Amino acid sequence: RPWLEARKDAVDLESKVGKTEIVPGARDKRAGFYCSICESLHKDSQAYLNHMNSRFHQKNLGLSMRVKRATVDEVKDRFKLMKEETKDERKDFNFMERVKKMAEDIEEDKKQNRAKGKSKGKPAEEDHKEEEQIQNEDDEMMALM
Repeated sequence: RPWLEARKDAVDLESKVGKTEIVPGARDKRAGFYCSICESLHKDSQAYLNHMNSRFHQKNLGLSMRVKRATVDEVKDRFKLMKEETKDERKDFNFMERVKKMAEDIEEDKKQNRAKGKSKGKPAEEDHKEEEQIQNEDDEMMALM
């Protein structure tokens, strides 16, 4: 059997939210997450994920639960690769440009807030009428008590 490997595809649980799926040949008619490989039904997404990582499911996929041990050289190579990737990210990072962009965003937000503040002004006549109607209803209720 091949060695156990990390899952390359993401488990898509969000697409199943709010949907009902009828599983042909299922023994019981309960709702949940169905694994077609193991023909098992799980009550929620957490149980389904636990099943996906279980020894039983991996065995049905034809994988062993043993993990290939990495050598010292492989680990060193991996560290070098990760270090190079972070260097590339740092080259693209320019602190001064980022500060200028943030300052521009703050100024834009201030301008928008000022524009909103000027447009508020006095409440509209409709709002005033609605407030009077609510006050009249409150007065009537107090008179009944």
